[in-house]
Amino acid sequence: MNEIDHDALIVSPQWLAARLGQPGLRIVDCSTWMQPNPVGASTMTSARSHWAEAHLPGSVHWDLVEDFSAQEACYPFTRPTARELAVLLSRSGIAPDDHVVLYGARHPNIVSRAWWVLHSMGLRRVSVLDGGLEYWRQLGLPLDAEVVSRPVTEWREEDFTPVCHADAAAVQRAMAGEALLVNALSAAQFSGDVSAPHYGRPGRIPGSISLPSAAMHDEGRFLAPEDLRQLAIAAGVPADPDTPIITYCGGGLAAATVYLCLLRAGWRQLRLYDNSLLEWSADPSLPMIC
Repeated sequence: MNEIDHDALIVSPQWLAARLGQPGLRIVDCSTWMQPNPVGASTMTSARSHWAEAHLPGSVHWDLVEDFSAQEACYPFTRPTARELAVLLSRSGIAPDDHVVLYGARHPNIVSRAWWVLHSMGLRRVSVLDGGLEYWRQLGLPLDAEVVSRPVTEWREEDFTPVCHADAAAVQRAMAGEALLVNALSAAQFSGDVSAPHYGRPGRIPGSISLPSAAMHDEGRFLAPEDLRQLAIAAGVPADPDTPIITYCGGGLAAATVYLCLLRAGWRQLRLYDNSLLEWSADPSLPMIC
């Protein structure tokens, strides 16, 4: 597996604008509208029509539910299978050596989730656009409505190396001290405030620390790596970069943002609990505390 270029995990609008149209650069708009519910998974609505009206030149659109979530899973945002991902990348005209830059509107966690899906299946040349569509607009950078057709590429299931994924059994071992559990939800959700949205049972997995994904960025613009590092250490993450860490949230979206930011800040032994509290809270034998 190729080494990760931590400096390229987040790219600036200026960096991307200077490279528009370059061979080997592929841009993906991951915009999906998200409406939290009092209990259970958030309601997702496609933003494909929004993308069609104005998007970064040369970009394609991926929808969270339709494109980068498994279609036959028990939970709504489960990581797609290798076969599903091969189809998505092939029809998007993305080749194995391409540099993929992901962006979106309104919801940074959805873009982070798309990044984690690709990262966790072994792709390494994947970046997130700092500030998303809103910051790009603020800077007056180009948008268009042209739909670019690219030649279909060929991906196979065996092209992927699934990594960085944790299941409920791994989380149970973490509770026994094998890894640090990091809850990426809000402080109110972490504490079990019944007025905050929850995923079946309010509260958190025992032994967790709180590191909300919303603290990782300011309106979609990510904190600098050293600021991220200090924030994480203050929240209780050991400074040792080889500390085993599992991030989780409600359905694996906010946890992807915290995963991305911890990786950018230098931690190396990271996993994400896919399905997170949607799965955990549905099993009454698994403990939660407030």
